[in-house]
Amino acid sequence: MHQPKKKNEETKECFYAELQQIKEKVSKHYLVIILGDYNAKIGRERAYQKVIRKHTLHEKTNRNGKLVCEYAIANDMVMASTFFQHKNIHKGTWISPDTLTLNQTRSK
Repeated sequence: MHQPKKKNEETKECFYAELQQIKEKVSKHYLVIILGDYNAKIGRERAYQKVIRKHTLHEKTNRNGKLVCEYAIANDMVMASTFFQHKNIHKGTWISPDTLTLNQTRSK
C-alpha cells in the first residue's frame, strides 16, 4: 500500500532532519560516509555539479536525488559513485524489473 504523497514527503523531511542531527554530533575531524538506498536517480543538472561531477548514468535527477544532492551540498559532501569515470556497464548497480532500465546508486 502506498503512502499518501504528503505523508511520504513528511517522512523524507523527518529522515533528513534526523540524519542532520546525527551528523552534527560527529566531530568535524572525522571522515563521514553515508551509505544507503535512497531511491535516488542523480542526473547531470548544473545545480548539482559540485557534488556529482559528470559521471552519472541519468540525465535528470528525480525527487529523491534532489533531496540527497541538497543534503550533500549543505554538508560539503560528494556522491562518490558519480565522481569517477567508468564504463556505463560498470556504473549500474541494479536492473529494474522491466529488464530495460539500468540504475546507478551508492553515495557517500
